[in-house]
Amino acid sequence: MILAHWSDGDCTIAGCNAVDLTPRPGQIEKLLLHNLFVDGKMCLHLIAKVIWFTELDESLKNMYGKPVEVWRSDSFEREGPAVFIPVQRIKSKFVYAYKTIKSKKVIIVCPRDRYFV
Repeated sequence: MILAHWSDGDCTIAGCNAVDLTPRPGQIEKLLLHNLFVDGKMCLHLIAKVIWFTELDESLKNMYGKPVEVWRSDSFEREGPAVFIPVQRIKSKFVYAYKTIKSKKVIIVCPRDRYFV
């Protein structure tokens, strides 16, 4: 489970001028490793295939206060260009819990920022 500012909500890649810069939660389905030759040198490139959780309305999404957010757990964005993300663009992992709120199956997420030792 990851957070990244990559998908803009309809599974297209979010541009630099996107209004909402909040990272979206997603689940990695698989990792793809491929080799590229750049200027005669072999470079490794790692890409994650991610399914992105769909958003709820604002009243439910922020019901626990920042930084905790609530997203749909039984619905994902459709397939599109944003399902593939370079791993360098992943912001962080998150801790999560599943729950039913107002008869909707949801996932409650809280960012777990990266710490380097």
